[in-house]
Order: sequence, then structure tokens, then C-alpha cells
Amino acid sequence: MILTGTEQVVVHSLEERTRSQDLEWFRLRRFDRMATFLKQVMPNSGMRLRFIPLVSRVCRELAPQYVNRPTRTWSTARAQVGGTRGLESLKAAMRSARVDQFMRTVSEKLVAQQSQVLAVEPRRVPARDGGMSTAIGEITLRSYSPFEVTIYHRDLSETDIANAERVELRVPVAMTHTGATQSITYGRRVYTQTEAYTEVPGDAGTQRVPVFGGSVEHSFGRIPLVAVFRESPPLGWALPPVASDLLEAAIALNLSISDVLDIASVAIPPREYLVGPGASSAAQRSKSIDVRDLTPIDTAGEANEYTHVTVNPNPPLGVYLSAIDSFLRTWCANAYVGAQSVTAGAVSSGLTGDAKAWERLEVDQERQRTATTLQDAEQDLATLAADVLRHEGVQAIPSPIVSTQYHYTVPRGNDLQSAQARVLRGRFGE
Repeated sequence: MILTGTEQVVVHSLEERTRSQDLEWFRLRRFDRMATFLKQVMPNSGMRLRFIPLVSRVCRELAPQYVNRPTRTWSTARAQVGGTRGLESLKAAMRSARVDQFMRTVSEKLVAQQSQVLAVEPRRVPARDGGMSTAIGEITLRSYSPFEVTIYHRDLSETDIANAERVELRVPVAMTHTGATQSITYGRRVYTQTEAYTEVPGDAGTQRVPVFGGSVEHSFGRIPLVAVFRESPPLGWALPPVASDLLEAAIALNLSISDVLDIASVAIPPREYLVGPGASSAAQRSKSIDVRDLTPIDTAGEANEYTHVTVNPNPPLGVYLSAIDSFLRTWCANAYVGAQSVTAGAVSSGLTGDAKAWERLEVDQERQRTATTLQDAEQDLATLAADVLRHEGVQAIPSPIVSTQYHYTVPRGNDLQSAQARVLRGRFGE
């Protein structure tokens, strides 16, 4: 927290932003930062890193709401300006913006980031004069993670982004090409209660490019953004902390598996030794006629005497792998993730039907908690989209009421057990 005059500013620490960006790279299966983590743990290691996409896997498992296309029921309040035609225009704009794909990405990001900031912008298309023009009736949906967002609040207890004094988003503003290298320059998109613009570098200095219409000023009467929280922020925070446990689990898993494979490649192959007073000279002679790596061990005794010894190492990799597996299972149990999806070990068959039912219940409850959050986000997003379309001159757009129903993929049951259950129910007259 930084105090600047009479204005109180809520910011994320650099460490929190770095964690947020690391989680997003891991979700996208980009592991550049793993080399940095290796140096922190093993500064002098030359170990080759191998990667397992744990963050990507967990984000998908805990965000199943948009695997199948959801059903949305649209309506408006009575005696409201706009009607069926305006509602159809809004629905068409949302479909054109690929709202299902967008919300699937948002739901997956939420697992790792714990929050997302959603923006609705008029869709820009290239114009004949080389600039950009607005496609009337069309919108673009964007989402931002904590490392891309800075929120300024006067009231530190406020968490509604609509009431913020200022919000800054990290957006790409320029790209340069140097040979085969592309460099992206990031700038700021600024939202206030009365203005919305992107700061773009130019020959005459930084220019303000409007987000809405042809002016940097807007008439929404609030910050035209939506904040979605998977967990509520602590008092004094604008956004909740990211899922550090998932980040640390991913780092530990990748470093441990890389270490195991490194040990296996070095320690498991048989070692051959020449032992005796003539070992060194014999090893020297063998280099010209034998491709094997013979390690000499010189001992006292008569010259030119030596014996050939083969040693088969047996490093305790099973203990190492068992520790990794136990850690992952414990983490999965507390993160509502199915252990069988991220570990190689067989699922224990010792669980009773009741135990499995309770285990499934916890997963279902967590899924429903997330579904409630996403349903509220869909309502807020639809409301913002309607406001943006009206702001851009689309007529008769009503304030929408949207109800979203999710359709989950159900695994196929055991046909034999189902048949036996039907027989038993028939015998007992059920």
C-alpha cells in the first residue's frame, strides 16, 4: 500500500505480479522461467529441464462449465426501453464476439489467477484511409489477469471496480521486427469515471486514443469494466492473491521430475572399472580399440596386473518418485482435483462406495461455487455489453437479464452394475 497525499492507492507488489505472470505462462505451457527457478534451488546445476503442464491441466479440470456450450435464457424487465429486436441485437453481438470461447478462457484463468478483469470494447476494423473504424453493433471481449491490472481506490475497503477512481490495463501498443525477432511494446489503457483511452507512443509524443467513440470522454457514470473474483479480496486489496500453492506445486513437480530423469540418465547405466596396479595403462590402451568408458582404479601390487569389474548402480529412485506422488496426492485432495488426473499411480480401490460419493460431493460443491461466480459474471458482462452498444449509437438496446445453465459431461457408467441394480430394484418392487 502506498500513501500519496490524501489519496490512497491499492497496488500489487512486484512479487505478486510476477507470480501472476508465471502462472499465466505455465497455463499456456511456456516454461522459460523454470531456468530461473532451477538456479534459485541448484545454483551450479547443469541439469536439463523437463516440463509437465500441471497448471494447464488443473485449470482445465476445475473449469468444466464451458466444455459444452451453455444455455442462456434472455429477458428484460417490464416497461423497459427496447424490446425483442434490441435484445436480439445484443445476443448477436455476444455470439459474434465468441462469448463461449471467451468465458471458457476466463473460467480457466480464474483457477490460477483467482480474479479477472473483463472489458467490452467496440470492435475496430481497418479503414480505407489506413486507420481504424468502429464496426457498428459489434463488440470485442477482453480479459486481464492481475499482472496486467492496476486499480486505484480512494476507499481501501472498496472492491467494486465500477467505483474505482482509476484503472490501468497493460495492453500491446506497438510491434517492431528485427530479422526473425518480434518485439512487443506494452502501454497503458486508462479508465476513469469520465474517461477511457489508450496511451500510444507517437512522433509527437504520447497520444491518447479513445476506447469508445471518437472522444476520450465517456458517459457510463462508472468505470466500464467487470471484475470477477473466485475468492474475495482481503480487506485493503483490490484483487485477491493468486493461487501460489498451484505455482509452487508446478515448480516443485517440474524440478523434481527433471532431477529424477537426470539421476536416472547418469546413475543407472552400468559402470565398468579396471582395478589393479596396471589399471591406468590398460585403460589408456583400451581407448584406441574400445568405445567403452573404462575407469581405472590404481592399487599397489605387481605391474600390469588388473581385473575388470562391472558395477550396476541401483539408485533409490522409487523412494524419490513415491515422495513426489504423495505430495501431489495431498495437494490434489486439498485443491478439489482428481489425483488420478495428475499422478501416475493407480487409484486406490480400497475406497467404499460411500467414501467415493463423499469425495465426489466435495468436487461437485466446488464446481457449483465456481458456476455461481461465472453466472454472476455473465450477467455483469451482458449488462456492460448493452451499455457499450448504446454508447456507440445502437438503438433500442434494453438492459438484459440473462440466466446461464451449464451442461456437464457425465462419464459413462458401468453397464453391468446398472443392470444388476435394475434387477435388484425389480425384486424389491422399487
